[in-house]
Amino acid sequence: MQARLFSTIPQACYEIDPLACINIDLACRATRHFIKLIPRGGSMSSVAISLLVFGIYLVVNGFACAFLPNTLLGLFGQPPTIEPWIRNAGVLMLAIGYFYIQVARVDLRSFYMWTVYARVGTFLIFVLFIVLGWAPVTLALFAVFDLLGALWTYLTFRSTRTGTS
Repeated sequence: MQARLFSTIPQACYEIDPLACINIDLACRATRHFIKLIPRGGSMSSVAISLLVFGIYLVVNGFACAFLPNTLLGLFGQPPTIEPWIRNAGVLMLAIGYFYIQVARVDLRSFYMWTVYARVGTFLIFVLFIVLGWAPVTLALFAVFDLLGALWTYLTFRSTRTGTS
């Protein structure tokens, strides 16, 4: 029987796939920690919340790429690697996620639309990589998440500019 390392994940999970369970548990713990980042009084604009959520997404995936790359690759049917590039990309995701979280916390509105443009661009480049055969189709999951996050930020930003939120 596998020893249970973290208390938030049921024992049965560890018996099936211990590494995946550790990753899930770390993501849960990170999310609980990041919720504490919301300013006192809980007042955060809907646009800021969209960036906070995307920042948490980046930090969790950045952590997985930097410290558990083969677990993440395995989840998407990719072979394990010893190359440093996925770890380097993970560190960059951690840094960018940190920026998103801080922008959301201080409500830096001039940054909001820049993130929309960058995430739509990321979506288009990921789709191009898939079409050219440079990346597996599973990259589409990340591409769609980028696009949906950009759309959420854009729509909430637009509604605050027109006074409907």
